[in-house]
Parts: sequence; structure tokens; C-alpha cells
Amino acid sequence: MFISAQEVICTKKRYLLIGFRNFIAVFITALLLLFAAEKILLYYSAGMSEKVETDNAASIIRCYEKTPTASLLTVADARAAAEKAGADISTIAPQINKYPLVDDMKCAQPADDGAVNILMLGDSFVYGEASLNRNELLWRQLEQRLRRDGYNCRVTALAMSGATAFEELEWYENYLEDYRPDLVIFGYVYNDALIDGADYATEMNIDYAEIIPLFKPLRKFLPAIYERLCNYIDAKTVYSAKYGDKWKESNTAVLKSSVRENYQKNFADKLDLITKNTGIPSVVMTLPNTPKSAMLKELYKPLKEIFDGTSITYYNPVREFDRFFSGRKHLSNLYVNPDNRHPGSAAHYFYAEYLADRLEEDFAQVLGEKSSHSLLSKTIAINERTPYDINLKDISTGNEFAEYTFSYPDESPHSFLFFTINPYYLTYPLGKSYIKLSFENPVYISRAELNGARAGKTEIYYTGINEKLGYDDNTLIHAVCDESETGITCKIESDGITSLCIHIDEDSATKDALNLKIYSKG
Repeated sequence: MFISAQEVICTKKRYLLIGFRNFIAVFITALLLLFAAEKILLYYSAGMSEKVETDNAASIIRCYEKTPTASLLTVADARAAAEKAGADISTIAPQINKYPLVDDMKCAQPADDGAVNILMLGDSFVYGEASLNRNELLWRQLEQRLRRDGYNCRVTALAMSGATAFEELEWYENYLEDYRPDLVIFGYVYNDALIDGADYATEMNIDYAEIIPLFKPLRKFLPAIYERLCNYIDAKTVYSAKYGDKWKESNTAVLKSSVRENYQKNFADKLDLITKNTGIPSVVMTLPNTPKSAMLKELYKPLKEIFDGTSITYYNPVREFDRFFSGRKHLSNLYVNPDNRHPGSAAHYFYAEYLADRLEEDFAQVLGEKSSHSLLSKTIAINERTPYDINLKDISTGNEFAEYTFSYPDESPHSFLFFTINPYYLTYPLGKSYIKLSFENPVYISRAELNGARAGKTEIYYTGINEKLGYDDNTLIHAVCDESETGITCKIESDGITSLCIHIDEDSATKDALNLKIYSKG
């Protein structure tokens, strides 16, 4: 059969049209699948779903310093400051060795009440950088869990942002005789092995969109997919055992060559010797803060080999951490806030629960006899406040009633309860200024009275343990308050309360002290 040239042309045009139509259909389908994948990744991504614009970052408290010498973070910082000032390092370093404490020097003279003394050392992860409530930190959560389980234990922290493992070991040696711990725990973060924290880049910060032009629209229109793709490339290059060494300042360099030798000799071997000589058990536990991280898995690999054969117990909960954060349930509390990726309440809760389980399995003799009932105190006691310069006075504490007064110091340049001086600009997540008063242990509260406050100008919020999650998810609940003869009275009637948050309008601020009464019953 003869086919004309016209028919051939028509057939080609038809096939081209069909091919073009199929291409368009496949292209549109691929775009729809990409955008669907983007939405799914956004939904299951803690960082992206809680993204905060740079302009709003000022409303998030970044780092609230709780110690007298918080401006002197490490011995390295002190040495640099001394050299710059032409001073003797010996006049500065002792201050750091004296005050690397989160817990108000509690460990200097532990009470002789028969409690098992557990000492935890670490850097910003243990110190609680950016956290507004020390009681949600892992060492406080550990104490609460152990006491709730019936163990008479006291957990104290020695920690400071930026500290290295070597400085933490020095603190331990300095406090060993005074504190007399029954068990010591070191929290390991991936840069702890570095000498004085020097010559180290925490991230390579490679801009793949500049290297690969195709990534520019991907970063703009599909940011979650772009982030995952960059992480995959990092895992195969910067953080891989095979290729990572070519990035001389990458994270993979932390426990390799001379850095590893120094960590082994000046931390692991020394701690092993102290453990054997004193008989005080020691634990080193990694503190992962990013789930499913190729970087962290690579960084933790050498640790097991380093501690194998020593008297030191090593815990690496990275798999359990990945499982805990595998869904969306805990992601909004993985980080301390959307602008700071230090561990949040969910991460600290995980650390404490994991560690408590391991200690009960491996150190039952150290923890002592277990009571048949909870030993967690029900006293209504405030042990933390933000801002820290609030003049908080304890008038009375008990299981059913507590009374406090608080005010700013006279020399404060800002009006009472209204502050915008960085880093005390505390508005997140309320959106307006407030102070936070936190309880040593979760308590039951029926009502609170704030005498001296004006109705309609003062608001009280509270946070508490989320029963479904098991920890304080920092949700602010607005208390219903009515005007009383002397101030306002707020009904709460809730258990597991962790803090009270008080906002006073600027136009009604006063320097006069306010009186806070908290009732558990009646």
C-alpha cells in the first residue's frame, strides 16, 4: 500500500502532538508529585514547619545566662581575654573553675540526707542554652524520674556553654572531694573532643545553589526538598568516612588523627584511671539533637572503640532517638525554639527517660533500695525565674500553700515587668512581654492570687506536663482571673503545673513589689 508524503507528515505531526501531550502530562504529574512531597516534608520537618523569619528572631530569647561568670564561657575564652588585657590567666581561670554551675552551687556541700549523689557534666546541651526553665533539662528530668520511681537520688549539673570534655574533666577533679558523687555522667556533644574549642567549623555551610544553578529555583520553590537533597549530598561527601577527610574543617575531623589521640589520652584514659582509683562509676552518653543524621552517626562511630576495654560505660542512643522522633508527635519540641536548635523539652525528656532506664538496668546497686512509692516532692517551690534579676523572695512554701514577692531591682533602667534589653526580650511565644516563674517539681494548683496587680491589665498564664507527651510542651494556657479586693484571683485547678507566666501592660507597670499566693487546695 502506497503512503503519500502528506500522510507521513501528518503521522509524524500526530506522534509529535501525542508525545508533546504525554510530556506535558508527565511534567505536570511530576510537578504535582514534587509539590505533594514538599508538603509532606514540610509537615514532618521540625525546622521547616516552625520556620521563623529573621525579622521576628528578636522576639525569641536566644540564651539566658544563669551563672555569675556566664560571660566567661570556657578556659579558652578566659585565656584569650587575659592575653588581650595583658593579664595573668591565673587571675581569671579560677573563677570559671569555681562557677561552671547551672544549679546555684548546690553541689558544693551536698546535704547529708542519705541521697545518692549523681553528678552530670557537659556543655550547652547540659547547661540548657536558651532554655527558660532549668527543670525541663535532662539532669533535672532524670532526678524527677528517679525520685518518681522511688529512688532517693539527687542529680546536680556542672555545665557551661562551649565547654570541652577536657574542661569538664577538670571540673570533675576539682569537685570530686567536696561533692563526693556516687555516679558521674558526661554528656557528649560532637565538638567536645576539640582542644579549647579551637580550629573547628561546626558546619561547612556549602551553598549548593551557587555551585549548581538548577538548585536555585529548587531552593526558592521547594525548600524542604532542597534541604533534604543537600543533606544527602553532605552525607555522601562532607560527612562520609570515604570522602569526608578532604574537608579538613568538617565535623568528621573531630575524632580523627591527632584530635582522637588527644581525646583518648587526656580524657578517656584519665577518666578511666580516676574511675578505677576512686571506684566511682562513670558514664559517657552522646546527646543527639538531629534525627536521622548521617553526620552524627559518623561522628559517634569512634567513641565505642575508644571506650571499649575501659571501666567507663558508654551509651549511644542515636537509634532510639531516631525512633522517638520518627513521626510528628514530638517535633515541635525537638528544639528549644524555632530560632535555636539546642535541645528542647522533648529532646531533654528523651535523654532523661533513656538514661534512667539504662541506669536502672546497669547501676541498680548504686541507685540503692527502691521505695514502693514516689519520692518526688510536692512542695510548691519556685526555683527558676526569667529574667534572672527579678527580686524573688520566698515568704512561705509548703504542699498546700506558697507565698512569694517579686520586683525588679531599684537600679533597673526599665519599668517593672516590661523589658526590651537584649537578651531579656522575652515575648516568645506569647507575643508580649512576661516573666516566667518555674516550679522545682510539677505541682497541683487550684488558684493563684496576685496582690497589687490591676484587673484587665495583668494576665496570668501557666504551663504544665502534657499527659499525652509526658513532658512540658511549653503550651501557654490562659488562666481565668477575677478582680479581688487587693488584686486578681485566678482559677487554675490543674495538676502537673510547671510554671506561671505573668504579663503586665506597660502603662500599668510599677516598681512596687507584687505579692503572689499559690494554693494547692481550697
